[in-house]
Amino acid sequence: MSTVLLKNIGILVSGDFENPILDADSILVQDGLIKKIGKGLADAADKVIDCQGTTVTPGMIDSHCHVVL
Repeated sequence: MSTVLLKNIGILVSGDFENPILDADSILVQDGLIKKIGKGLADAADKVIDCQGTTVTPGMIDSHCHVVL
């Protein structure tokens, strides 16, 4: 089982219009699937990625779009 922890997330975007920003700063991924989202998750993972306060968005969001159209 492979685990990846993304920590120190500045803004975590949910992709849900009703609740667009999550109150969390960490994501735990096991075998390619998100298993836990929360605050201050422990560093017990095979790989730890420090997001250094950046914004994390779901992969389904097209970041190259022209929102003024």
